[in-house]
Amino acid sequence: MEALLKRKIDEFERFMGLIQQANHWRLSQTIKGYIKALESSQWFVKENGDWLAWAHKKSEWFDPLVNGEDELLDDQYREMVFKIKKENKNLGSSYNGFKLEYNWFEYQNAPYKYWR
Repeated sequence: MEALLKRKIDEFERFMGLIQQANHWRLSQTIKGYIKALESSQWFVKENGDWLAWAHKKSEWFDPLVNGEDELLDDQYREMVFKIKKENKNLGSSYNGFKLEYNWFEYQNAPYKYWR
């Protein structure tokens, strides 16, 4: 009986890993789509290539199919994105209400400086 329970737990953990990877991929595709839309937008200031390069690099880091390197963020930060999302249901519209021990969203308005 214990062997069967262990197999079930292992199978469930493996499946949850699959869901986690799919969620990472889906969000990375959303980020990449947003970057592409920015690049083609008439309102985006084209001289801000540094920000675009940074955004591309972060999207590659977050994508589980690419699994790009990041000099500052490691795997625990990928997981933190989904933990924060679960804790704050208003993630899509506002960063207000995040209760973190550090100022994670210090630059919450940073993208707006790249608009005309």
